[in-house]
Amino acid sequence: MVEEVQTLHEHGISWERFESFGLEYRRIAEFLEGKHSFEEMKMRLTFDILHYAKRQRTWLQRWHRRHPILHFVETTEAAIEEVHLFLHGAPKK
Repeated sequence: MVEEVQTLHEHGISWERFESFGLEYRRIAEFLEGKHSFEEMKMRLTFDILHYAKRQRTWLQRWHRRHPILHFVETTEAAIEEVHLFLHGAPKK
């Protein structure tokens, strides 16, 4: 992805424009501009992604209290089982 951001910049995308592209693009652009080391970029990006995921989960839980149609699952296997039940009406064998 670092190469992708570098190529986009070489093709005319300004560093400032990357601010509107999303977390990954923003942090990688800052790294390529020399604002952060590679390790600091990874650390900031990890923090940003985890913080964003927490905000999403909080929003979904609040929405679910008002519209109880969501069903939260904790594992990939549980999600696959839920999808199978939805599509076929019976547990996966």
